[in-house]
Formats: sequence, C-alpha cells, structure tokens
Amino acid sequence: MPDRVRDSTFRGSIGGYSVVLTVAQDESGFFACTVEIDGLPVLIRPRRLDRVTEKGDAMQLGLAAVEAYIEGLPRKS
Repeated sequence: MPDRVRDSTFRGSIGGYSVVLTVAQDESGFFACTVEIDGLPVLIRPRRLDRVTEKGDAMQLGLAAVEAYIEGLPRKS
C-alpha cells in the first residue's frame, strides 16, 4: 500500500469469518484497501474505489467487496 495519509480499519465478523479491512487514502487522494480474513491476507479490489473521495464511501465499497468474497466461501459452523 502507498504511503498513507489517513486510514480507517473495520474489525469484525462476517459469516463466521474474522475480518480486518483497512481503507487508506494516499497523498494523491486515491484510496486503497487491505483485507485479512481469519488472519490471512486476501487480495480484494473493490470496483470504483479509485474514484471515491470520501473515506466513508471507500469503507462501504470495501465492505461490500469483502461480503461478496465471503459469500463464495464455505459457511463456518
């Protein structure tokens, strides 16, 4: 991830999986995200994230991408 200026982190559980999503804005104003699911890094690139200028909107796009990814995983009991 590029040098970060501001970032926000979501820590929680989705579908039984432990999720850490960090959304960061670099000096040029673009957003990027990093994701860990059950402690393992996962490459998820939310659509339109590079066009967003508000951190809250970037976090929502990131969470939607994580939820879509988790839907494709087997359910945890």
